[in-house]
Amino acid sequence: MSQTADRVNRPRRTDPRFIRVGSFALVALVLCAAVILALGGSRWFRRSAILETYFDESVQGLDIGSKVKYRGVVLGQVTHIGFTYEKYELENPAGNPKRYVLVEAAVRQERVGIRKTWDDATREKEIGKGLRIRLASQGLTGTNYLEMDYVDPAANIPLPISWTPEHFYVPSARSAVTQIVDAAEQTLSKVQHLDLETTVLNLNKLLASLDRTVEAIDAPGISNRAQSTLRQVEAIPFAQIGQDARLLVAELRDTNRALQQTVGSPAWTSISRDLQATAAQARKLAENPALPALLERVDQVTRRIDRLLASRDSELGTTVDNLLEISENLRQVSELLKRDPSAVLFSKPAPALQR
Repeated sequence: MSQTADRVNRPRRTDPRFIRVGSFALVALVLCAAVILALGGSRWFRRSAILETYFDESVQGLDIGSKVKYRGVVLGQVTHIGFTYEKYELENPAGNPKRYVLVEAAVRQERVGIRKTWDDATREKEIGKGLRIRLASQGLTGTNYLEMDYVDPAANIPLPISWTPEHFYVPSARSAVTQIVDAAEQTLSKVQHLDLETTVLNLNKLLASLDRTVEAIDAPGISNRAQSTLRQVEAIPFAQIGQDARLLVAELRDTNRALQQTVGSPAWTSISRDLQATAAQARKLAENPALPALLERVDQVTRRIDRLLASRDSELGTTVDNLLEISENLRQVSELLKRDPSAVLFSKPAPALQR
């Protein structure tokens, strides 16, 4: 009985296997928690800002959780998709709210600069430069994401709104798919308005006119004229012309060398210096203060001579007549001297010499 009581009162020992299993499970839980925190747990402690934009087109393929990227860099993800009239135009007195699609996204502030360096003035400045958000496709999967980038501001005017956005607002731009579809619809609309029957009829008339024109062309005559022209071209002495051209080039080279030697000669340099000295003297003479007075005196003398000639016009005429008569007498005397030189000294011709 005493041995049985001792066994009942003795404390039971813990199995060491249970301790090892429990320790292993605890370590596994700690490792799992560490891996979760390392891979994605940091986003729970990361601060994010809400960004919103509006689309006036279908956002098919965009879902909650879709990425928001800026030139390929992930900024955040979409958190809400709805309509603007559900939030901003609940009480529209006109009864015609805008049918814009409202998209909100949680983005990382440090990558976008929200509430750090971007105030309202800076945001409006960047929007003026062309900052927009548009839908982009991820290939052939049909899923879309939001892409933030700079585009042409003149071709992507922000949508008109009559309310103040609650969150950080960036306007949207039309997606490339929408632009392609709009261009295709415009092209189809233009094609539908084309008068194809009239166009085909005019084309047939043009082809018929071309056929008549081609038939009216004198092909044999053109061929004969072309052959005659070719014969004339073949008759041109191109070899002689080439040789003459080479001789001309050689002469031009010789002339160029002669000109260079002439220009580089000391005589040419001295002539240049003489011309410069003459120009300097002429400039000095022109700048002489006495030159205007001298010109004035010359002008006065000229006027006096004009007046004198005008007052003695008749006397000058008589004097000119006398001079003409004297000239005629001198001519006669000269002829007489040529014929009979002794007539100047004797009244009669001298007798002939006897031999």
